[in-house]
Amino acid sequence: MRYLLLSLLCVSLVPTLSAAAGFQITSQSPAAMGRGHTGVASADDAAALAVNPALLSSLGALDLFVGGHLERQTALFREETADTLIHADASLSTLPALFVAYRLTDVWEVGLGLYTPYALHTRWPESAPGRALAISEDFFTLAVGPTAALDARNWIEGLRLGATVEIVRATAQRDHAIFFGDEIARSQWGGAAWGVAGRLGMHYNPAPLAPLSLGLALTSPTVLHFSGTVDLDSPADIRPALPADGDADMSLTLPYAAVLGARYTLWRTLSAHAEAAYTGWSTVDTLTMTLPDATEKRWVRDYRNTLSVRGGIEWQHPLGAVRGGYAYEPSPVKAKRLEPGFPDADSHHLTAGMSLSSPFGVTLELAFDYALPTRRTTGKATYTPSVKGQYETRTWLVSAAFVLSVPKAPETIVPTEPTPTPLPEEFATP
Repeated sequence: MRYLLLSLLCVSLVPTLSAAAGFQITSQSPAAMGRGHTGVASADDAAALAVNPALLSSLGALDLFVGGHLERQTALFREETADTLIHADASLSTLPALFVAYRLTDVWEVGLGLYTPYALHTRWPESAPGRALAISEDFFTLAVGPTAALDARNWIEGLRLGATVEIVRATAQRDHAIFFGDEIARSQWGGAAWGVAGRLGMHYNPAPLAPLSLGLALTSPTVLHFSGTVDLDSPADIRPALPADGDADMSLTLPYAAVLGARYTLWRTLSAHAEAAYTGWSTVDTLTMTLPDATEKRWVRDYRNTLSVRGGIEWQHPLGAVRGGYAYEPSPVKAKRLEPGFPDADSHHLTAGMSLSSPFGVTLELAFDYALPTRRTTGKATYTPSVKGQYETRTWLVSAAFVLSVPKAPETIVPTEPTPTPLPEEFATP
């Protein structure tokens, strides 16, 4: 019985990850978000280092970005054997972002970012039918990204390169119920981890391809080893049958990604943007957790890789810019893995944005992302998942930022004295 309870505890403690369909923060910049989250081929501001670090070499002498996102997600669940609609908590999440880029030389630009690449918050009523899987789920990451970018056009026409080292601090919490006959126990787990990822970027815009520019960014996986603790509260008569409180550590890996995009100038100040993003969620396959008694358990999550498609347009005018776009973000979670902690589904995003420029080099960027409501039914196989029904999610995201841009100093041309033309010998002074 004790081993069975340990197994149940471990399965429910595995935190569910956030994916591109609603919980991964695809764009840090409101400019990119307004164009349907297309930013790999366009240098908008210093937040580009979180998408394609090569774009920093297109910026000015100094660029400062201060902003963030405000996200609200509503989740609902209707159990297969009941007609009651259960509502999850619909609180707001605030996600900050800070970026700075500075030009060191004519060809080198450096940058630093502080931003949130992943965030997830789900909270269900304590009486929800899926409370044995999750009552609440929180997953938050904060990344620091030192970056260097090289303007390589002196050697290869139109080529810019960049690299970012992404240092990630992740925290996770999970709360769920454990049924023991007619008694109910409560388990709370929390942990934190450090991880490091790398990002390489390229931007290519040679004169023969004008008005087309291409962008490519590759991001490595992020390995996280969580050090955490578990606390179990239960009626006194069943406490001896439950595992002891103590350390409960876990390891998981955030996905790798490859993003390829293009920007095409249609007419003067009107441009079209498109990109495809391949995300390797298959890294979330087998998760391992070590319990307080040193028992190690492994579970197959079986996430699938995804291919996102995004597109948008931008019209620039003397006062700023106006943007619009669309993004399709498939879910990495299979129907048989659909659970209350991560009620995810393929999503369609409609975005809009604008910029307002001032004569002092400060720009206000605004964007809005509305994900069309989604409905998804769990798998039908026995116990996968254990609670069956239909989930519905509704998500919107608002992004705002102030951007200060100091342009590069114009090149100074030092006039040279003309070389006098020697007079013919017949006119020379004796």
